[in-house]
Amino acid sequence: MFRIGKEPLSKSGARKGMWVQVPPLPPAVLKSSDKIPLFCATFQNRKVVKCKNPEGIRTMENFEKQNNQEKKEKPEVLYHASRTSGIKEFVPNRGNYRDEDEGAVIFSTPNKALASAFLVEGHGDHWMQIGFYGDIPVVVINADREEFIKNDKGGVMYAFPSTTFDYNPNKGMGDKEWTSRESVKPLSEVQYPSALNAMMENGVQVYFVDKKNFNEINNSDNHGYNILIGLTSENEKNNTNVRPLKDLGWE
Repeated sequence: MFRIGKEPLSKSGARKGMWVQVPPLPPAVLKSSDKIPLFCATFQNRKVVKCKNPEGIRTMENFEKQNNQEKKEKPEVLYHASRTSGIKEFVPNRGNYRDEDEGAVIFSTPNKALASAFLVEGHGDHWMQIGFYGDIPVVVINADREEFIKNDKGGVMYAFPSTTFDYNPNKGMGDKEWTSRESVKPLSEVQYPSALNAMMENGVQVYFVDKKNFNEINNSDNHGYNILIGLTSENEKNNTNVRPLKDLGWE
């Protein structure tokens, strides 16, 4: 599962961008002819994770060729989550970058579901994980549900024009992570009183788990898929945008 790290704040208290911290994995030794699943890899360091995939398999060579050649069409609007409302202009901050050579950037995503997960205050990979099972976004939270809801203050989803943004298929989350080196004035903002409700409204399947399950999911070879299909999501409890992971048929 792709894991999020805690996002630093600007002096104004605004989140400076979305970034993904990938847990360390053992070195993967692959030949170009090795077959791997299409559901693959941590985006950031291209490590390969073997998971069942109903769509079949391709060789590593073909996967890399497709990944490098198929550039997504630029979306008209990108999204950015923040705890602060009323920001008129976002400015790249030198403390907010993926690598030193790239420099300071502003982060955004065309995926509102992914952006909504960053509305959670104090999110960090020690208690919260976000990932995609196929095309289903999933957030796993190791916290007391009632306490989480009590402290859930929501946040703001900003819409950005995509003019100055681009993505690198070999960095960050690939085509789910777009960056700009120039200042950006938002097109609009939407206030969400609850991050939990925002995630469910945007299609994220949210699970509250205890520490034991959280650690087992974190250390699982299949990203905890077999554990999660036996749990009840918040979406199911609230009958909101339910997308059962079991429908993927990865057992």
